[in-house]
Amino acid sequence: MIGNTMKNKLIGILLYKDDVILDVLRWDFGPWPDVALTTLFPDITHAIWQKDAIIVSSSLVTNGLIKDVLIVTSPIRFSDQIVSQVKIYDKSSMQQEKLVYLPSLGGSIDMDAILMDNVEAMCVHRLDGSILIVNAAFERMFDWTADEITHASTSFIPESLKEQWHDCLSLLQAGITMPSIETSRSRRDGRMLDVRLAMAPIMDDQAQLFAVLCFLRDITPIKRLEQNFSKSVAELRVAEKKLREKDKLSIVGTMAAGMAHEIRNPLTSIQGFVQLIADRLQDDPVLLRYVHIVIDEVKRANHLLVDFLQLSRMRPINVIESSLSEVVNDVVTSLEFIAKEKNVRVEVVVEGTQEAHRMLFDENQIKQVLHNIIKNAIEASFHAGIVTVIVGKDYLSHEGYVEVIDQGDGMKREDIDRLGIPFFSTKKGGTGLGLSVSYSIIQAHQGRIEVDSTVKKGTKFRICLPDKEKLQAMKTRQDADT
Repeated sequence: MIGNTMKNKLIGILLYKDDVILDVLRWDFGPWPDVALTTLFPDITHAIWQKDAIIVSSSLVTNGLIKDVLIVTSPIRFSDQIVSQVKIYDKSSMQQEKLVYLPSLGGSIDMDAILMDNVEAMCVHRLDGSILIVNAAFERMFDWTADEITHASTSFIPESLKEQWHDCLSLLQAGITMPSIETSRSRRDGRMLDVRLAMAPIMDDQAQLFAVLCFLRDITPIKRLEQNFSKSVAELRVAEKKLREKDKLSIVGTMAAGMAHEIRNPLTSIQGFVQLIADRLQDDPVLLRYVHIVIDEVKRANHLLVDFLQLSRMRPINVIESSLSEVVNDVVTSLEFIAKEKNVRVEVVVEGTQEAHRMLFDENQIKQVLHNIIKNAIEASFHAGIVTVIVGKDYLSHEGYVEVIDQGDGMKREDIDRLGIPFFSTKKGGTGLGLSVSYSIIQAHQGRIEVDSTVKKGTKFRICLPDKEKLQAMKTRQDADT
């Protein structure tokens, strides 16, 4: 597009900061005269030199000669500081067929000579957002040819970012230096690229903004890496949390396995002898009441041991095809006495057909989970409250589910996050081991338990189990991974 003749148009490169010329990198007019910029370019006002980036016509006065030139400045890093790089182009040697007419400059300027010196994507925007000229790097990045983008009916700037563009223009028009920003621009095929955008004002001879020179760097790969990194960190935190929970369960299991037999044997003896004592105290109601308290506490200790042992020795699941709704009805029937004692009504709502509820799971273990969660809901409910149990299927996620909804006190967010941890319970006198076992059983079935609660309004437990199709898909993926 542009040959060596273009390189000849560049006749000077200076480094400039705070009214001081720091270095002369190129000067095609003999010895450097060592004068101020205002002496070299008398028609450029001090206000224009204060801009971080400009493109402006001028006259160069040196060695008694006056030459029409184009001045282009842009900020660069030099010796650990930001300075202005001043490039000087010879306007008289520019080829007319490559000129772009900019009326505000009062003449024709070869913008190609400026843009092609850069390997980064660059374009010149009119103030209305349309594009005047682009370089080859821009064409490669966005897959637009110069002719297409300058005559395009659709905007290169996404509609959702038009307001951002106008805000940037307002800052430039106010003379405020624009830092580079992260934004997005549209390729020819409609795909969005994440870009880092730097903008430099193009000023006319009266120091008025009439166009914007944009430098664009594709940061899409970097943004994707950042997103993947954030996702990996989040997944790592979830895995770490699960590992901590497993460690806690492992510690509890080791303790339970080591102590179970030592504790259960004397408890069995205590329960037997206390029962004999109770049989002989029928005539002493006060002592008999105390003895029954001892028996109840021994039974409670035995239940605690059973939960311990279950955590330490989780049985392998015996999967058979069963009806989730039938299992729910069986569990609710077994809890009728407890519900009547509490004066709580349990309502079962079955959504969909019986066939939709047929799934693969260990019937005994799922009954244990439902028994624990529905019983907790009954105990959490107020007098004359209602516990609603909903059985259904989510065809989108290929899961069967049971929702248990109570009208109790509800739980705080921090308490919900701790559910399933051994020895944490919101119930007075509870150990939390029942929920720990329930969480472990559902995880073994490759399902999950979701909890939603509002203080003073109640709690909803949602137990989700994969259907046959989802289980098969999960098995196929696992086989492929191995």
